[in-house]
Amino acid sequence: MRRKNAVLFLILMFLIMPMKIFGRYQYHQRDIETFKNNVLNNGEERARERENTRSSSRVVNSINSYTGSSTLAQEIIFYIGAKEQSFKNELKVNRGVVYLPIIEFVNLLTVLEKNMIDIREGGKEVVVNINKNTVKMFSDKNYAEINGERVNINGNLFWEDGDFHVPADFFVRAIGYGIEQSNMRNVTTLKVFNQEREGFENFVNTKNISSKTSYMVWISKSNYRVTIFEGSENKWKHVDSFECSLGTLQKQTIVGQFEYFSKEAKWDFGYYYVGPIMRFHGPYAMHSTLLRPNGQSYDHRLKMNISKGCVRMRPVDINWMADTIPIRTKIFVTN
Repeated sequence: MRRKNAVLFLILMFLIMPMKIFGRYQYHQRDIETFKNNVLNNGEERARERENTRSSSRVVNSINSYTGSSTLAQEIIFYIGAKEQSFKNELKVNRGVVYLPIIEFVNLLTVLEKNMIDIREGGKEVVVNINKNTVKMFSDKNYAEINGERVNINGNLFWEDGDFHVPADFFVRAIGYGIEQSNMRNVTTLKVFNQEREGFENFVNTKNISSKTSYMVWISKSNYRVTIFEGSENKWKHVDSFECSLGTLQKQTIVGQFEYFSKEAKWDFGYYYVGPIMRFHGPYAMHSTLLRPNGQSYDHRLKMNISKGCVRMRPVDINWMADTIPIRTKIFVTN
């Protein structure tokens, strides 16, 4: 009896095991097929990524190939308005042409916003939109386009030190600013200025504006701009000009002639603060944009009507003004 049971058990095992093994085989086959498909799909994705990387590398290499003839100037002094500026990396110069890092320069000039700088074709094209000007530059062409019009430039766009570089003289003028360059021995000095400075001077010098100091500040509400002058009545000379934000329609920035009478470190509102403060009429003041307690930006918007009547400016600009403009300076606010 025991032998019969053992024989039956063995027969059953021989019948069941192949079925289990075959079932497992089918299960593993499905896993293998799924894995193979994933590998193939991933392989195609990775192949595309590698091709894109190689393509990008070719673009970067073609851009970088230009910089072989580039040399570092012994010393370049760079001003925007009255403020000397420093760049993260030394400015490049080639055959007397100074090159500016686009992103860093635009960020020094104004508040860098979305769509202001558009990088296309893997770095072959860079488009800058600023001051109602659209400037398109190419890494493989000796011309650029300003508002759709083709112009020749003395140099190329190239990538180096984590930024795109272009000839300073061309780029500054293309975005609507003026530039002066002077060379003395081993020192090159560049000064970027607002091209409207002569018009600013002509305007204020017909208004018989006097000041108890050698400075005068003009706040133009129509242009959202704060302009600093130095000199005396009807002989004011443009020093610098900054963008600003102003009061809302419900709480407008006051208009008239006032006197800067109080300098304060900051006004603290808990979640944010503003400072330094340059008060010129009651609670009306020039101060920074809104800053978080750690000093980072809370609201950096400019050229808008968003304040409670005060004049908001970039921290770097109001800091320079607070350090430069003396108490009792005339503040001239116009519509």
